[in-house]
Amino acid sequence: MVYQRAQKAATQKTKHKLFDIVSRSSAASDNMVLDVATGMGTFLAQLLEKCSADASIIGTDIDEKPLRGRAREYRHVIVHAHKSEH
Repeated sequence: MVYQRAQKAATQKTKHKLFDIVSRSSAASDNMVLDVATGMGTFLAQLLEKCSADASIIGTDIDEKPLRGRAREYRHVIVHAHKSEH
């Protein structure tokens, strides 16, 4: 139990550091972030809250269904589906 709490705290600290790095990097460049393998959009949702309002955040995944679900939660999120012919 103590190990699990310590692991959870370390994970939270790492996530916070990652979000800080990504949001600072976005602000220092062209305000664009690419989230590859977005999945259910957990990281994407937190990025939307952390980055500036004028940031462009692109989430991509092989399955468009989770992305469409995330887009319903955030009205300014646009989902463009493109399926490969391969």
